[in-house]
Amino acid sequence: MARNIYDDILKDVRVKLTEMFNNNFREQGFFGQKWVATKTSKVNKRGKGSILIVTY
Repeated sequence: MARNIYDDILKDVRVKLTEMFNNNFREQGFFGQKWVATKTSKVNKRGKGSILIVTY
């Protein structure tokens, strides 16, 4: 059975969006614009660390 071109396009889009999503978390921002912390954590008070915390 031949693959549908739309399936290939959706797969490529899914891979690219996943990469972009993960990159935003690594950079702690959204496309170059940094996220602002909503509250100060103990780590951030010292000027180190991340506003994002892995919870899984």
